[in-house]
Amino acid sequence: VVNDILYCCKDESLQTVKIPNSIRKICSYAFYGLSSLRQVTIPMGVVEIGQSAFGLCEGLQEINFPNSIVEIGKFAFNGCTSLVKVKLPKNIQKINERTFDGCTSLQTVYIPDKVVKIEECAFDGCASLKSVQINHNVQIDNWAFPDKTTICAPEKKIWKILMLNQSFQEL
Repeated sequence: VVNDILYCCKDESLQTVKIPNSIRKICSYAFYGLSSLRQVTIPMGVVEIGQSAFGLCEGLQEINFPNSIVEIGKFAFNGCTSLVKVKLPKNIQKINERTFDGCTSLQTVYIPDKVVKIEECAFDGCASLKSVQINHNVQIDNWAFPDKTTICAPEKKIWKILMLNQSFQEL
């Protein structure tokens, strides 16, 4: 930890992490590849999670985001194959490219109203993800979600992603 920034943790036996209250940023690759990591609690005050910060933490089942987070980097949770549910912080405006790519057990995602863009492949490879609730003003890039994911918007408009995420079919 330097200047309120968490840089790196490579304790292979670590199962639970409670980030200290003094931390404002979790740097890129901070917990990358710690397959034993099961649960992470991030305190209010953290504003950024860096690229691949928790990438390939295959045992990660639970992550608690405070609403102070405004940026989650690309690949931040890529390959977290045990992650089942994600409730994103309310101040996030964009879900970056491949943020949750390869989270094969992910079933439920809560996307806050402030999100205006979901980048390419953000949830690609999330084979268990069947339905996502979004606000009606979200720009969804190609391949953001796996095929056959149902996208629901507030006006009861429902789309199903078809054919390699290149098109939407209104239901």
